[in-house]
Amino acid sequence: MFLRSILLHLRIPFSFLLMPVYVFALSLSPNLLINQLIWSFGIIHLLVYPASNAFNSYFDKDEKSIGMLKNPPPVSKGLYYTATALDAGAIALGCLKINLLFGSMLAIYILVSRAYSHPLIRLKKYPYVSWIIAGFFQGFFTFLM
Repeated sequence: MFLRSILLHLRIPFSFLLMPVYVFALSLSPNLLINQLIWSFGIIHLLVYPASNAFNSYFDKDEKSIGMLKNPPPVSKGLYYTATALDAGAIALGCLKINLLFGSMLAIYILVSRAYSHPLIRLKKYPYVSWIIAGFFQGFFTFLM
């Protein structure tokens, strides 16, 4: 039950809804290295986005439908640790498999994503600011990565 709950809160299928930004960036990139494409896709869509979903779910403790998850299970501290491990893994892999700039951009994205959800900052409580920040980081900033 614990592992199933964590996997559901990662909402991996929901992460693929952000794939058009990635594909658009690829369509304009003059430097397409297949190895880096595979790594960057996996890091962003299988580590960073799911970790953001999990981190947000941990602090929101949603009980109603959220991001393709009709009935979210209760959250546990393990969800927080999973999100943190995925984020750390994403930054490490980004630095090792792509380059330091990519890893640094991932770290910035992750910090902003956490500021969006964490109760000490909770950017999401400011509707216009959160809309601009989410649009910028899930759009233009991801495009730059």
